[in-house]
Amino acid sequence: MMKAIIQKLRNSRPVNQFVKPVYFCYIRFVTWIRIKLDISKLRKLDDSKRIYLLGIPTAANLGDMTQYLLILEWLKKNYPEYDVADFPSRSILYRNCFFMDVLEEKLKPEDYIFFQSGYDTHDLGGEEDFMHKMVIPRFPEQKMVMMPQTVYFRSKERDSLQTHTPGIRECCFLPGIMFLIRRRCRCFRI
Repeated sequence: MMKAIIQKLRNSRPVNQFVKPVYFCYIRFVTWIRIKLDISKLRKLDDSKRIYLLGIPTAANLGDMTQYLLILEWLKKNYPEYDVADFPSRSILYRNCFFMDVLEEKLKPEDYIFFQSGYDTHDLGGEEDFMHKMVIPRFPEQKMVMMPQTVYFRSKERDSLQTHTPGIRECCFLPGIMFLIRRRCRCFRI
């Protein structure tokens, strides 16, 4: 019964002509504000030793948020002399915000880049994998740590798409990269 009501609402003319456009306009506006705030935060960082935690979750997913909070706690415990600055993938990838240029100005040799853990390295949609492919080759001399990831590519052609940055497989074999992997026998298909 409820499913039928929801389906009727989704297909109704007022929802499609007014509610959806207003909702998506609101979402774009809120996203733009968040990105501008992140760029401002990055520009205002001082010269202290820093860990940049990239790809933090923005969706209300309890598992992702828990991983994020535990990573913050772990970083503060294991790197007490470092300040942590965290940024979501969307702010890094947004075309006109110049996040990568500002990050390049701010990075120092003693700084680290950490990538948020999760189911982020895949070809199923989302922004995190594109963010990894943008950041890793841009800063080849920077110390980077990718927290545990679930890696899954359903398409063999995925890394051969016409892009200007190397795929994750190519990034794993850059000089100075250590890649640790654990596979279960049933999912050994690379």
